[in-house]
Amino acid sequence: MGLFGLFQKKRAPSDAEAWFHVASKIASMLEHLMQTHPEMLADPYARVVLSDDWNVHVAADKRDLKQILGPHDVTFYFLREDEAALSSWVNELRDAPAPFFAQVATDEYAKRIVRTTMMSNVQVVD
Repeated sequence: MGLFGLFQKKRAPSDAEAWFHVASKIASMLEHLMQTHPEMLADPYARVVLSDDWNVHVAADKRDLKQILGPHDVTFYFLREDEAALSSWVNELRDAPAPFFAQVATDEYAKRIVRTTMMSNVQVVD
């Protein structure tokens, strides 16, 4: 018995929860990069990379496709891979009447990245 559950053993997240956290990390990272390094997101080689420990990062260097993943990377998604989704996201950001709406658009874009590409490319093994 723990005080407010603080000392209880943590259960492993389900696959759905893990993918939700990945989408949340992608959205947070995109929000941060829009504020600090927007040129990185505009790079034609910009891609979101998923590591084997469920962490994500953005890379924007030009690499041979055979060497695009590092030793602990599992899958990647080029931001320009789905031009329609990217242009829709950019238009929603541009037309957002308040920052909240821009954040919602970014969350939706991150979920789309996870649903359309990453979930289908990765087989989760416990």
